[in-house]
Amino acid sequence: MNIDDAFRNLTVKVNNGSGCLFQTGDEEHTYVLTARHNLVDTNSIEIKRILLDHDSCLTVETLDIIGEPYFHDDINIDAAICKVKKVTNLPYIKKCDFNSLGKEDFYLCGHPEVRGAGDSFRLNKLNILNSREFGYIEGELTPVVNQDEVSGQSGGGIFYEKNGTPILIGIQKGMAIDDEVEALSRIRILPYKFFDDIVNKNSDDLSKLSPSFLASFNEIIKSTYTLNNLPIKKELIQSELHANAQSFTDSISPRDILNCLGFGKLLIKDEPQSSIYDSQLWIGMLELLIMIQINKNTGLLSIDDISNMNKKTKLMFGTVVSSWHELISSLYQSDLTELDKGGKIFVVTPNDTTPLVTSYNPDILMNIANVSPKNIKVGHAITSPFKDIELRHIYDLQKTLIENMNNFINADAGNIEDLLKNEAKNIV
Repeated sequence: MNIDDAFRNLTVKVNNGSGCLFQTGDEEHTYVLTARHNLVDTNSIEIKRILLDHDSCLTVETLDIIGEPYFHDDINIDAAICKVKKVTNLPYIKKCDFNSLGKEDFYLCGHPEVRGAGDSFRLNKLNILNSREFGYIEGELTPVVNQDEVSGQSGGGIFYEKNGTPILIGIQKGMAIDDEVEALSRIRILPYKFFDDIVNKNSDDLSKLSPSFLASFNEIIKSTYTLNNLPIKKELIQSELHANAQSFTDSISPRDILNCLGFGKLLIKDEPQSSIYDSQLWIGMLELLIMIQINKNTGLLSIDDISNMNKKTKLMFGTVVSSWHELISSLYQSDLTELDKGGKIFVVTPNDTTPLVTSYNPDILMNIANVSPKNIKVGHAITSPFKDIELRHIYDLQKTLIENMNNFINADAGNIEDLLKNEAKNIV
């Protein structure tokens, strides 16, 4: 799915305005983030998705609304959330504060009235300007539009795109000033934190506005160990790896790991906190946990194993332009004090997901990092960080299995478990 399709799939028509779909860990419902003024009559709310199928034919789906809408406590804050029956196959959304994304290349998504009753979806490019009264943000649509052209887009999502993932920074409130007073194409934006306020106030009824996979690894199991370059026994090996994941995912979730480790221990220095919501981070984490589970002699992984894991095996996430080696300098400026001597760090990146080189020897690491060993934050037992800590890209797990394909030539349902146990000993 390209990013334009993702924006469309996340955008709905709410009465005469717009809204943004957000899938949380709620297994029965999807949330619609919108502007309060779109819901003047709470007894008469209509929410529609207007999509294009594979043949570019228009499809209109009316969503089933569940219960009454939820509003922000402050009447000055034009924010509302509606619950609808769960919408499947939605793109994952990351939330982010606009301050960490710059000022340009944002998009307003919605269904303006001027587009009529047919294919009314539209993107408008947007620049972020400054903060305004009550915590709103002011933006400027480019090229310039008048109020009639955007009427109906209020309540629509304000998105940024990064590595193919939609990043939500807020919802449009409406034009800043009427055209008769000022024709500068300025709009007001509700930051996503206003919607977090609504959720926190109604925590018995609403789930946190975080991607649904944070509630359960089950949603991303099939995204692990794609083994794209493995020509033999691929399905059998995947089946066994995924079965190992299913054995512990009911007792450990990404949110449990976050609560145990905290945000900082998973992110490389200077990585935005919003990256904690990147699905690739948790796919990588699950791939690592699967190998650890296979290596575990007895029982299933528990949250206690996670708290101890960082001493021997640490996973860290960072964003790159083209190659994972760009992170090495920042990684060695991160806090590595928990790692024991001989520990491993697995690096996860949202792009460069299948690098040809998945590890570097200590001399190369030292040359790339360009950081004095004295300035690296490690435990007292570690005297030579580039030698005492092994650094690998998470794809090394898959790469090793693929390179050792000869060991699986005679694999079958009766011996695949033992074969993978033997491989896992040499991987983690």
